[in-house]
Amino acid sequence: MDGFIVLAKYNRWMNQSIYEKSQKLGQESIAKDQKTFFGSILSTLNHLLIGDIFWLSRCSGDKSFFNLYDPDGEKIYIKSLDQILYKDIDILYGNRARIDEEIISYICGLSRTDLDKDIEYQTSQGSKMANRLEYILLHWFNHQTHHRGQITAMLSQQGVDYGLTDLIYIKDQF
Repeated sequence: MDGFIVLAKYNRWMNQSIYEKSQKLGQESIAKDQKTFFGSILSTLNHLLIGDIFWLSRCSGDKSFFNLYDPDGEKIYIKSLDQILYKDIDILYGNRARIDEEIISYICGLSRTDLDKDIEYQTSQGSKMANRLEYILLHWFNHQTHHRGQITAMLSQQGVDYGLTDLIYIKDQF
């Protein structure tokens, strides 16, 4: 159980680091198409938030994580995994930070018994699936790391030193 708590806190720590570096680059630079899977830093950050909302909702059974609003108070509906929910990095970061805290809270509330339970869910394409929660969490955290690796590569291409990312060396910082 402790390992998943560490991963949830590492996720938050890494997101904070990447968002701070992205904010310094500015809106135009993070929206620049860098020919990666999702194209830009901004697109990849949005994809990560969408993925985390889906997994948090699927695992917890709480659909309220889909309650997203634009700056004018209009409800945002997630329609695809590559959707841009928020173009403004500061607004995106605020939502990212909120979801990161929800992930930590959810993970901290789990027991070893919970990890052995099957979770039934529907994919974004509508297929019905079921997997053990433990495997879902491993996939979920691996997915985050995969896309943050793409973001650090894009930051590097723009001359940004994104700092240390190895969990083993930074575990005491969170």
